[in-house]
Formats: sequence, C-alpha cells, structure tokens
Amino acid sequence: KGKIIFSKPKDDLIDNYGVVRCGADEYKRLDKEYKGHIIGIRKNQFEYEIMVDNKRKLRQSEPGLVVDNTSIEELILFYVK
Repeated sequence: KGKIIFSKPKDDLIDNYGVVRCGADEYKRLDKEYKGHIIGIRKNQFEYEIMVDNKRKLRQSEPGLVVDNTSIEELILFYVK
C-alpha cells in the first residue's frame, strides 16, 4: 500500500532541481518570491538549504545566490521529510 510521491524523468530532476544555500534574510525573500517552486527546506545551524525545481531561472534572476546541483538521493530526502 505504498504511495508514489512523484514520478518524473531522471534528466528533468537533474537538470531542473537544485539546492539554494543561504542565510535567513535570503530565505525569507525567496519564500515570498518563489514559494511555488520550493520543494523543501532544511534549517542548519548557520544556513538554510532550500530545494527548488527551477535552478536555472533562479541562477539567472538571483546571480548572488549559491544554487548547487543536487542528486536524486538528496531530492528524495527533501521529499520524504
């Protein structure tokens, strides 16, 4: 009785999804401007990690942000939590 959480092509996941690493101020701003594209959030001691589904657009519109590529394993962890 498992549930399918998401089903997308591997290339789509690798090409479009990424992790933004930023401080609290940037997180608050991104949460307002990109709410529909935020998949998950992890708050660490010094930063926020935000999984997004539009890393290319975010890199173009926010060149000062660090937007890292992600792995399928990391993507699954964001979805599960």
